[in-house]
Amino acid sequence: MRISLLSMVLALSLVQPVFAQVDEGFNAQNFQPPTDSFGYITMNGARHLRQGHPFFAAYVDWANNPLDLRDIREGYIDEMTFGHGVVSIGVVNFLDNGGISLGAVVPYAIKMTGFGRDPGTTDPSFVTPPAVELPDGRLSDIRAETKITFLDREKDPIGIALRGWGVFPTGEDKYFLSNDEKYGGGGGLILEKDFGGFRIGGQVDYEWFEGDVKISEVRFVDSGIGGILEGTEQKRLTIDDKLHMKLAAAKELFVDDLWFVVEATHWVRAEHPYNTTRESPGEIGAALRFDRHVLILVGGSIGVPDNRAVGAPDARAFASLGMRF
Repeated sequence: MRISLLSMVLALSLVQPVFAQVDEGFNAQNFQPPTDSFGYITMNGARHLRQGHPFFAAYVDWANNPLDLRDIREGYIDEMTFGHGVVSIGVVNFLDNGGISLGAVVPYAIKMTGFGRDPGTTDPSFVTPPAVELPDGRLSDIRAETKITFLDREKDPIGIALRGWGVFPTGEDKYFLSNDEKYGGGGGLILEKDFGGFRIGGQVDYEWFEGDVKISEVRFVDSGIGGILEGTEQKRLTIDDKLHMKLAAAKELFVDDLWFVVEATHWVRAEHPYNTTRESPGEIGAALRFDRHVLILVGGSIGVPDNRAVGAPDARAFASLGMRF
């Protein structure tokens, strides 16, 4: 009897971690607004707030079908509407045109329709946690950020800046509002060139969070992207450290400080890039942007190439109103 009981305990200790791997959730919100008024849509600009000058803004974004994992018996989001509160301030100026600013973004899920999963109630004898209806009125993970500008895009031959951020687990992962409810962070490089009435820029970031998230033990066939990536068979969806890439361009229109902006965003798993197309979402967006001391932004984007990629919507609309002092 003792031997049988010991064998059962050992067996459970080996099996439990396998199921614990899928008892985790992740953040499906990919719209990350900048913390100042010098960006494009979500890409940051190589400028900074002058010392002691604050910036306040409110963003609203609506996404249609940003997540669909029903084929692997996980959750889905039909629609979600988020509000983002942004506040930042210039801390110090240095060199001729450089400086440091600090800011924070508070994302709030105003309305969500769909179903998540509740890992806290999972029976270890089942792989898929039970469904839970997505609620309205919940915080997502809060982001605190700093940007260090070395060269200003408008005053120097080229704009160069670094950014770093930390993520606080204020959201709930079972509602797709947090990465396993753990702390995270990251850093990146921003490069920009201003041609006078036209500017282009690029941004590369590395995002880290503790551990990884095995979304499901259920495997699926990845169809790939015709002519670009070959389809791969029997993949298991995982979220872990990410490499973010952004390209943007802006053209000033017939009114001073009114810009037409286009932006492409994309991320892949840092250690296993393009393991599947569903782990490698992208968006292409366009917007009208008025930025004097008041920021007004209105635009939309579409997800590419697979509407089942994590966080890439079929369509997104967004707007912002801000003030720089």
